Amino acid sequence: MTYFLDHARTEFRRLALLIEKVDRELEDAPDGTLMVRKNDERTEYYHRLKDASDRRNFRLYITRENINLAKELAQKDYNIKLRKLLREMYRLLDIIIRKYPRITIDEVFEQLDEERKKLVTPVVLPDDLFVEQWLKTPYKGLGFSRDDTSHFYASNGIRLRSKSEVLIADALLRAGIPFKYECPLQLGGRLLYPDFTILLVHLRRIKYHEHFGMLDNPDYLDAFNNKIDFYELNNIHLGRELSVTFESSRHPLDTRVVNKIIDNLLDEK
Repeated sequence: MTYFLDHARTEFRRLALLIEKVDRELEDAPDGTLMVRKNDERTEYYHRLKDASDRRNFRLYITRENINLAKELAQKDYNIKLRKLLREMYRLLDIIIRKYPRITIDEVFEQLDEERKKLVTPVVLPDDLFVEQWLKTPYKGLGFSRDDTSHFYASNGIRLRSKSEVLIADALLRAGIPFKYECPLQLGGRLLYPDFTILLVHLRRIKYHEHFGMLDNPDYLDAFNNKIDFYELNNIHLGRELSVTFESSRHPLDTRVVNKIIDNLLDEK
């Protein structure tokens, strides 16, 4: 099942609910239509009705005291136009969902026999090959000095700088989200090393996560503020391309926050 088809089905259900809502409102709408006339600087509203006996239209002036009638008639006109559009969108989506191929682009390659796969270069790499190539692309991180005696390792063997970063890394690994640790990022004429460079496989999109672990240190806090501002000024926005976690000596990392961030990454569309 493709991401597009899942999204189309979600939109299809949303359109059905909107059509149902508009239909209910139209059932309760008053007869007739609204006529609006601009007279100098004054706007006049009229209730246009059809005389069933001679099939002629006649209109009744809507006083200010009865302005709710004008609102109901205006809403009715709007709902009629909206319903027409919603029904057309619903009809087209229904056709797309029913006729959309059930085989994905990745599966065209995956269904080849192994010998043919060796001879073919897929137009779009399957997710597993894409992730494999992304993780294998070499990079030079910050590394660790000889004086650094701390030894913190994620479950996949990657060395990190703190227990909190281990918690974050292992949570990403459990969720099946590929990441690189302290992978260099050229940004705005500077070279940064985000703690985690994260690959959203289903979107083929990169995100970044920074963990700030010493917020009760004034110098560290200044560096944190400068780094967040620099990201923002260079179009990596907090809550969009960038997520963060914090801790201090009095406020340890909350794993519930980590799990919530990961849930949001998995749900991203």
